[in-house]
Order: sequence, then structure tokens, then C-alpha cells
Amino acid sequence: MLKDISSVKLQGAKFSSITVLPILNSSDGKYTKISLIYGRNGSGKSTIAKAFRKIKGEAITASIITDVTNTTKQSVALSDTERTSIFVFDEDFVTDNVRIEGSGLGSIVMFGEQVNLTSQIEQVESELKKAENVVKSKFTTLKEYQTDTNPKAPSFYIKKIRKVLQHNDGWAARDSKVKGLRRNSSVTDETYKKFVTLTPEKSRDELVIAFDSKMKELKLAENGMSKIVEIVPSVPDVYKHYSITLANELIKKKIEKPELSEREKYLLSLVMAGKTDALQTRINNLNDRETTFCPYCLQDLTTEYKANLVMRIQKVLTDEVKHHQSQLQKLKQTKLILELSPFSILPSCQTCIDLMTKINDNIVANNTLLQRKIENPYTPIIDEELSDIIEAIKSLDKALKKLAEEKKAHNNKVTKTKPIEDALIVINNQIAHHDVIDFVKRLDIQKKEMTTAQKAYNDAVSYRDEKKKTLEDLNGRRKSIDIAVDIINNGLKYILFAEDRLTIERDGDSYKLLSNGHPVLPKDVSVGERNIIGLCYFFTSIMTGKNKDTAYNNEYLIIIDDPISSYEYYLF
Repeated sequence: MLKDISSVKLQGAKFSSITVLPILNSSDGKYTKISLIYGRNGSGKSTIAKAFRKIKGEAITASIITDVTNTTKQSVALSDTERTSIFVFDEDFVTDNVRIEGSGLGSIVMFGEQVNLTSQIEQVESELKKAENVVKSKFTTLKEYQTDTNPKAPSFYIKKIRKVLQHNDGWAARDSKVKGLRRNSSVTDETYKKFVTLTPEKSRDELVIAFDSKMKELKLAENGMSKIVEIVPSVPDVYKHYSITLANELIKKKIEKPELSEREKYLLSLVMAGKTDALQTRINNLNDRETTFCPYCLQDLTTEYKANLVMRIQKVLTDEVKHHQSQLQKLKQTKLILELSPFSILPSCQTCIDLMTKINDNIVANNTLLQRKIENPYTPIIDEELSDIIEAIKSLDKALKKLAEEKKAHNNKVTKTKPIEDALIVINNQIAHHDVIDFVKRLDIQKKEMTTAQKAYNDAVSYRDEKKKTLEDLNGRRKSIDIAVDIINNGLKYILFAEDRLTIERDGDSYKLLSNGHPVLPKDVSVGERNIIGLCYFFTSIMTGKNKDTAYNNEYLIIIDDPISSYEYYLF
């Protein structure tokens, strides 16, 4: 136990051989609670303090062998709890636990863990600044790989490849000739991938000669066209039996308005303004048991209030109105969509497309008119009518039948052109392979480089964000530290024999140093004043986590090295 300590045994620094100092041993061989050690500067007093730091379990720079013994010269085994009850005040304590910095016109004082955290914060801030610079550098590098005008960028070679394939003498032009298209075949960023895995046995020049020869063969073939295998679509029956008469009757139908209160008239005005759907949404919200707060008027809703409001809305939206709206909704039509692209080379195809467009324009107009009546059911539409699409449907039906006949005639005329076209496509693809392969090789290299640059940038960002998070955590920890300034101030008052000679005052998350009630600059704080503040904080730190009235009831071993060093002026 601490009270069993009689002597300290040490070797190192100022003690070249093993030395036993009976620091807590009285002249009669009994234990004593206090010991004063005097000695000249350099005689080893600070070495004793460092020895106790080592006994406490701290890492020290000096090479010291040390142990504590009892009156019988036996080593005293200290528990972890007892080691934490050893407190050492020396120059290292002040250096490690008291830091005074300038802030505006005054000084900020940091104590204990604040000092350590501040050092860590400064280190992390320095690392963060470097990390930010690395991120900027990596981003600049990555940007080079993302700018399609830069030869480092993969997109630079994608553009080159597309340009080669889209050239008037390139793959797209040859492909359109083979397929009989009016425009060159489309080229995307992915088109080149069809060619890179090919392994042509002939040179590009040989393939071009073979292609031209094969094209002549295709031209000589009768009606060098491909067979159309798709079935000509027909108009669904739902479009043929549409009742335009019923639709026009419904939009002209007048529904009598119910007798309404002032609030119900307001609700009716919403309907008249085309906001029926909004009212229905409000009914759904009010019918929900979990709805207890009105999102529209921002007031609490009781069950009775909700029921009354639903009844009023439903009075406006009568069953007749709902039935009327339902009839109108059923008469709305979806656009007629027929897949006609496979028949684009047939004469009647464009006629079918034009008729389908006309029908859909009428459907859209009709739907708009029906929706107007749905949203404003009480107001009949007198001056407008729905367009009849039946005649256009009949015309489209005839045009589709004609298209089917043209398809049949087309297929009957097709000769054995398909194998020739297939051969031409193979040759054209092999020519394209020669055209793009060098660019593709460079593209692959730049993709790998870009991946490396992207990873380097991502890693730099991750490292920077990690430093930001560390900095936030350290600042948060520093802000959360609470120093018992009243105890420190009492100590300062006691040592300096003055009420306001030096005081510490909390200012937000920091602590200001005042002299006679006024801020003091760091350069004006003497070594003695700093040491006095350090000594006051030392005794305050002993009370950390303890009740100040009972903190000194526990057993402690306190070592104080030169407690009045550099501030004798304040004592005499």
C-alpha cells in the first residue's frame, strides 16, 4: 500500500549507482507522511520526481531503474489503483498540462487533456491541409482522364473510334448500303465492341476489295431485299366500337347542384374549379384513423370533426356525380400504338403512320375534353364535341390490309439475297476491326490509367474525410472538457494573496486569463505566473471525477518538484 512506502531505490541520470533514499522514513525508523528534500540545482531532485513518474506507470525519456521499499527494505507491490493515486508536479507537468495562447487581445489557457488534444488537433490540421492538397492534385490528374479533348482520356479515343466508324467511307456507311437504309447506320460508344474480338485473316485492303465485289453481286440479285417475317398488326376492336354519341351526351349533361351551406359552397367551388381529385384525396386522408392533424389548415382533428367534414364533402360529391365521373373516365382512351417499323420499306407504311398519328391526336383531344367534365361535373360543355375517330379507324384498317398485301408481294419477290447480305456484314465488321483496333488498344491503356487515377483520388478523399472526422471528434472532445475554474481561482488567490491578481474565466468553450480583471497578452505572462497556474491546476486535477468536499479523504502520494521555482517574487 502507499502508506507502506518508506524509501525509493533508483539508479540512472544523476545517480550513477543504486541509491536508496529514505524519503518517507523518520529518524526513529517509522513512517512519515511528509518529506522535504533540499538540494542544489543539478543534484538530482528532478530525477526523483521522474522516478516516481516511472513508478506511476508513465513513459519517461530518462533511463532510470527505480523501485519503492518499506522500512524492512522489501519492495512494495502497488496495485493499478494505487499507481493512479500517485501525482507528480514538476516542469514536465506544467509543460504537458498548461498552455497559454493568444486570442485577439487576450490569452487563452488550456489545461490537462485540452493541451494534449490541442497538440493532436494541430497535428491533424496539418495533416488535413496536406490531405486537401493531395486531393486537389489527384483531382487535377483525374480531370485529365475525364476531358475528352485530352489524349489521356478514354473518351478521347471513344470519339476517335466513333469518328472512324461514322466516316462517309466507314463502317456505318457500308452497313447502310448493305441493308438498303437511307441514312448511315447509327454508331454508339459501344458499337466498336462488336469488332474488337474478331480475328480477320485478310488485310484491310483485301477485305475492301472483297466487300466491293460482294456488293456488285448483291446489286445483280433481283430485288436485293430481306424477307419481312413480322405480322402486320391490326386495330384492336375497342377502337372500332367506341360510342362517340354517348360521350357527347355525357359532356353536355347537366347535374343539378345540391342545396349547400356556406362551407359546402366553398367545397363546391373547388369542384367548379376542377379540383374534384383534391377533394377525394382529402376524404381519403380524413377516413384514415391515424390522421389526427390536418395538413391543410394545421389544426388538430377530432373523430367527430373528421366525420362531419367527410359528410360535407360527400354531400358535394354526390353518388350521381361519382357515377357521372366514372362513366366519363371509362370513355377515355389510350393512344393507339402499332409497331410498324419492320414495314418501313413498303409504300403503305407511311400512310398507316399518318392515320395512326391523326387518330391519336383526336384521342388526346377527346381525353382532354372528358377530363374537363370529370374535374367540373356540374358544368356542361355545350359549345364543343368529341371528334369521331371511327372513319379514321376504318381508313387505317384498310391501309393495314393493303400493307399486308404489299408485304406478301415483297416477300414473293425476295431472292437469295440474305446470304449475300450476311457475308457483306461479316466483311464490313472485319474492315471495321482494322480501322479501330489501334485506337482500342490505346483506349484500354487509358482506361487502366484512369482506374488507377480514380482509385488514387478516392483514396485521397477517404483519407481527407478520415482526417476531417478525426478533427471533428478531437474538437468535440476538447469542447466537452470542463475545468473547475473556481478551485483554480481559489488557489491563485491563496498563493498570490490577492483577489484578482490572476483569474481564469470561462468564455464559451475556452478559458481566458485575466490580470486584475483585464485580459493579459501571452507575452506578458511570466514563467512564474505560468508555474503558479500549473500548480493550482495540479491540485485541481487530483480532484478530477471526485466530490470536492471528500476528494482528499483518499490516500495519495504527492511529489512536488520545485513548487516555488521562478515565482519567489510573488511570495516575498
